[in-house]
Amino acid sequence: MKLSTDRPQPSKLPRGAARLMLVVLLALLLLSIYSNVQRARRDEVETVTVTFVSPTPSPTAASR
Repeated sequence: MKLSTDRPQPSKLPRGAARLMLVVLLALLLLSIYSNVQRARRDEVETVTVTFVSPTPSPTAASR
């Protein structure tokens, strides 16, 4: 005799799906750690060089 026939049995998560979710979560965790390390190292790695060049008149503008 069943105690409650109104409630359906909860479905179980398949092992393959659980492993896939775990792999995806671990990949996202590693990606977030890597991006935070790269952001912290950005000042050491990147350099910006600005060179100002004086404009020279073009040959067609000078001949007019």
